[in-house]
Amino acid sequence: MDVKDEKDKLALAKDEQKEYISESNDKKKEKEKKPAVAMVGPVDVFRFAKGLDIVLILAGLFCAIVNGVMLPLMCIVFGDMTDSLVKTAPQQQINSTNVTYVPRNSTLEADMTQYAIYYSILGFVVLVVAYGQVAFWTLSAGRQTKRIRKLFFHCIMQQDIGWFDVTETGELNTRLTDDVYKIQEGIGDKAGKLIQAISTFTAAFIIGFSKGWKLTLVILAVSPALALSAGIFSKLLANFTSKEQAAYAKAGAVASEVISAIRTVFAFSGQEKEIKRYLQVYVYIYNIIKLYLHCTFYTTRQNFM
Repeated sequence: MDVKDEKDKLALAKDEQKEYISESNDKKKEKEKKPAVAMVGPVDVFRFAKGLDIVLILAGLFCAIVNGVMLPLMCIVFGDMTDSLVKTAPQQQINSTNVTYVPRNSTLEADMTQYAIYYSILGFVVLVVAYGQVAFWTLSAGRQTKRIRKLFFHCIMQQDIGWFDVTETGELNTRLTDDVYKIQEGIGDKAGKLIQAISTFTAAFIIGFSKGWKLTLVILAVSPALALSAGIFSKLLANFTSKEQAAYAKAGAVASEVISAIRTVFAFSGQEKEIKRYLQVYVYIYNIIKLYLHCTFYTTRQNFM
């Protein structure tokens, strides 16, 4: 009787294992049939912003523009200060008998005091607008991502039962945390830094042509190569980020699935198998990070050269 019961249990376990394998294969087939997700435009990312969020974005935009203009202005003040130091240097007069110094009517101390005042004013402005830039963009991003999480959870709750059969729960948890955090980074402080960089480039371009257009043209001769390198790096970074998110979601799904059914895994001695499943995803993530670091090193070297 005991032998018969054990045979029945083994047969039942084999049937459950076959059903699990068939369900996994069905899920993989249905996932393969899913079309590719279209990229979202830079303006569409802010479609969840409300009235106060738009005000914060505009305030952060203004602070980022002013903060970007400050660096070229500081360069102008520094250049004028250097010219003042050169002009007030003592003249050295040499003849056949002696060496004499002919001092000029120097106003060096007054000039340096004036430039110190300019630097203090610019530094105070940078302190205020830099804080406002980070604060406004971060507050706006936090409010928007909170709204995105609520809408995402609401959409999950409205799905049919069949949708949960083809979607792993652990993957949803990872998407709800990691992916939304990526969105928060993109529409937060990094957006302000992008506006600041564009403002700095525009102001420096205008000031450079107004001060010395010949030297500016020489420097701009290498700009196409730098722009091409930055474009390639941005494309690779977007591709690596997408693959990294998918890999982390898959790893989270594997971990959540195993932990939720840990008794079943131990009952069938599936620890080694599940560890191998997780390590396969982990090795894939490691390779993505390694490629990203190689591309970063190559781009940094190109920009330095």
